[in-house]
Amino acid sequence: MNKIILTLTLVLPLCMAANTMDTVKVFNHPEQVVIAEDSAGVMMNVKGIAADGDHYDYVYRNDHRSNEQVVTTQTGSDIKFKFPFQREDTTQYRTNNDYRRQIRLLIGGLYFGWGGLNVATGYPAMDEYNKGMRHWGLLYALGVRFQPLRRHYVMAGLGFEGQTYLMKDNMQLVADNQHRITVQPFADGSMSCRSSLNLSTLQVPIIYSLPVVKDLRFTAGPIIDFNIRARIYNTYKTIDSNGYKQTITDEYGKLDIRHVTVDLFGALTYDGIGAFVRYRPMSVFKSGYGPKFNSWSAGLIIAF
Repeated sequence: MNKIILTLTLVLPLCMAANTMDTVKVFNHPEQVVIAEDSAGVMMNVKGIAADGDHYDYVYRNDHRSNEQVVTTQTGSDIKFKFPFQREDTTQYRTNNDYRRQIRLLIGGLYFGWGGLNVATGYPAMDEYNKGMRHWGLLYALGVRFQPLRRHYVMAGLGFEGQTYLMKDNMQLVADNQHRITVQPFADGSMSCRSSLNLSTLQVPIIYSLPVVKDLRFTAGPIIDFNIRARIYNTYKTIDSNGYKQTITDEYGKLDIRHVTVDLFGALTYDGIGAFVRYRPMSVFKSGYGPKFNSWSAGLIIAF
């Protein structure tokens, strides 16, 4: 910053020598200063951010031959779109009021997590035999980030997630004709048993992110889930009449689930990589159509 001021101090007398000037222009926090001189005259271009956050672009030209001065002023919007994953240049921020209010396109937030279930009373089999859950997803398949304050971000967009809830000890989730879910054991003689509930979700995260220190950031906010598909897969092996092993998969669809739920999300990241926690206070199944439970998880998140 001091070098830029010194340069302007040396150049202004040269311009005044060619033409007497009665106007002084002060540039706050210039980002770029370009000075060009040829036989025709001197041109100076100054770009930067004004005190109110708007961008300025001033062009001063002094013509030696006609002794005329031309001044051109351009001011641009303080909202800009930037390429996803472009690292923020924070070296330009000198004071709390010197920042860019901008909108940036987002594609990122890939995560993998593992967690457990909190099963409501009245569902002892689900409480005893659930093996927890795992999930993965992308927070922002397409999103936007707005910067209201210096290095403070508000982010929103559309992402997707896949969740898998697992059973253990040869127990399975079974749906009857009314789509009610119960927990039952696999048939005698079944081997390599695996029962899972798979849930596909579109998600809309609305998240606030603030700096802790340097590149360490804390992020938190709600995530609205649109549960679009749920299926149960029960896979096991049996021995047929000829003594050969065969793999059988029983599949249950058309489950009565809640199509809109809300989660709570929090993350601590360093330079775009970190850990997150997520809490789902709402049960997946509608009341009376399956075990009532909520879930929690923790995991890793990258490119965020």
